Amino acid sequence: MKNESFNTAEKDTKVLHAIAPNDLKGFSLYRQKMTDMVNYAIGPFFRDLFLKDVRGEYYSLLFDETEGNNRLKEMEVTVKYFSSHLTKLMFFHLNSAVLGKVTADIILGKILEGLEAAKLPLDHLVISRDGPKVNQSLERKMNSKLVRERGFQLVDTGSCPAHIIRNAVMYALKEFGIEVSELAKVVYYYFDVPSKWEEFEKSCKEKPKKFVKFVETRWVMLDNAAQVLLANIDQLFALKAKLTHSERKKN
Repeated sequence: MKNESFNTAEKDTKVLHAIAPNDLKGFSLYRQKMTDMVNYAIGPFFRDLFLKDVRGEYYSLLFDETEGNNRLKEMEVTVKYFSSHLTKLMFFHLNSAVLGKVTADIILGKILEGLEAAKLPLDHLVISRDGPKVNQSLERKMNSKLVRERGFQLVDTGSCPAHIIRNAVMYALKEFGIEVSELAKVVYYYFDVPSKWEEFEKSCKEKPKKFVKFVETRWVMLDNAAQVLLANIDQLFALKAKLTHSERKKN
């Protein structure tokens, strides 16, 4: 099974019992049982395989900080490397950390703790980061440590270009098209109500395209959202005229 929620475990048990009642007597599967299997059996098994495979390879750390549900800053660290044994690019989750404050010293400490626990050598480390100043400070501190321990610093391959592109797109939108992004959001949330979408579908001669959700932090989706707006523009104008006419009749 792929992309299955743990909450489906009990439903799947009933389906399997219905398919083969005689072969699955006494078989049970629950959400907690699935969670325990992943956390304490399958997860550690594959993590050990990845750690054995990555040792001896050059690897990159990808990390990002975000605010969790508890309003505290959290950081996820992922390892990316090319496996000589499997001849493919591999990813696996290294560790999570609650940061509290986000400073270069705290981030560096948490990263080094994760590397030490996983017994990953610093002499094969490269790093991937985005552009904030705290990460630039982190890189300087990491370089100082690496120069002391291995004699040379990180190879500079530049920062993430997606942030530069994103900032350029947002500045362009502010100057030439902020109304497009606002319109995309307003229209999406208006028709997110099932009854309004059904009414809109019935009023259209041809089946309209479903509106795309757009938020500023997913700016790359604006093109898709704008394309759907253009595809439905005639139907939207017709709906606006209809609603305006109804309002005038009421008044």
